[in-house]
Amino acid sequence: PMSTHNPSSSELLAHFQGQISESLETLKMFAADTELHQKVVDAAELVCAQYEKGGSLFVAGNGGSAADAQHLVAELVSKLNKDR
Repeated sequence: PMSTHNPSSSELLAHFQGQISESLETLKMFAADTELHQKVVDAAELVCAQYEKGGSLFVAGNGGSAADAQHLVAELVSKLNKDR
C-alpha cells in the first residue's frame, strides 16, 4: 500500500539540509581530484578538435539522462551560435 505520510516541516528541512551537505561533499571530492580535472580538459580538447575538423558530437541519454543530454546540446548550440 502507498504511504500517506506527509512530512513535517522539520523533516523537510532536515532532508533539504542533508541534500545540500551531500552536494557539498561531492563538490569537495571533485575539487580535490586533479586526475579527473585533467580528464575533463582532455575530453573538452577532443570535442574541440573534432569540431575543428568538421566532425560531430553525438549525445544520448535515457529518462533524466536524456534531458541532461538535451540541455548539454542546447548549451553548446546556443554558445556556438551566439556568445552570451
